[in-house]
Amino acid sequence: MNLEQLLRRELLDFEDRMFKYLTELGISEKVRPLFADHLGLRFKDANDIQALKNELEVKGNVLSSAVVNGREILIYKMTLPIKLKNWSIPCIELPYPKPDHSYPDGWEHIEIVIPSSATTLDELRNDFQNFFPEIDIEVLKQKGQYSEDEPKSESDQLPNPTIALRKDKNTTVKFHARTIEQVVLNKV
Repeated sequence: MNLEQLLRRELLDFEDRMFKYLTELGISEKVRPLFADHLGLRFKDANDIQALKNELEVKGNVLSSAVVNGREILIYKMTLPIKLKNWSIPCIELPYPKPDHSYPDGWEHIEIVIPSSATTLDELRNDFQNFFPEIDIEVLKQKGQYSEDEPKSESDQLPNPTIALRKDKNTTVKFHARTIEQVVLNKV
């Protein structure tokens, strides 16, 4: 799968899946005005990632290459933002696969900045609950659709606690307090 296919046909499929899920959760209207700072791709094969890296370097610049939770994750700042619904998304995240994990190839997640100054997971969870009181975290946990993470980077990055709502292996919406650019460039 090349970048052109990903940005045309595959992105439309992801957009449909993501907004259906946000509608099911009852938060699609609250999410629309928020800033979507990047989209995440997943691939099982490192050779596919290398080929995509070559294409992404033509359409953007590497903003960050860091080892996070034991694997390299690349962030590309695109020359032209990616259009998705009403958003202009500036960055693409391209992680190398985790060992012993299987992914469908293609778009996996979108990351959205919520109104928060959280630097810890507890603070982010509190702000998330206040912003989305209609979300019942316990019900989503029981369905396997809610997770939290505090990614650990080997480079100098700001804390990036993250809440993920996952419909399935290729439809995840993640929320955090800062843009990925602020996190990787260590700027508040």
